Amino acid sequence: GNGGSLLLHGRSVASAIDDHDIVIRMNGGPTGGFEESVGRRTTFRMTNRNWMGFSETPQEIVLQHVSTPEALAQFVAHTQKLRAEAKEQSTEPPQVYMLDPEFHEYAMGFMDKGVLSNGFYG
Repeated sequence: GNGGSLLLHGRSVASAIDDHDIVIRMNGGPTGGFEESVGRRTTFRMTNRNWMGFSETPQEIVLQHVSTPEALAQFVAHTQKLRAEAKEQSTEPPQVYMLDPEFHEYAMGFMDKGVLSNGFYG
């Protein structure tokens, strides 16, 4: 990927990461299989449209980047599906929330560059 976690591979910094109050991961950045390098915890996961609602554990809070009407429709359909599955299984639905569109507008104006990466929001 294009994230900095690639630089951590093979290093034992997991406890330093897990010791933080909050651990934020981006998109589909996995912990499974890389625990010794990137730790086990994920508090928040920021996802773009390509990773709609993705999480590795039910404890993660997913913050979904939604910036187009199509992505909003995809988000609504996805969260409805998650709620229906949770109801069917008598479990709590995953915690998936949409980032405030006003924050997106603020970031666009702040950077004045058009399309912003999900990493920028992190």
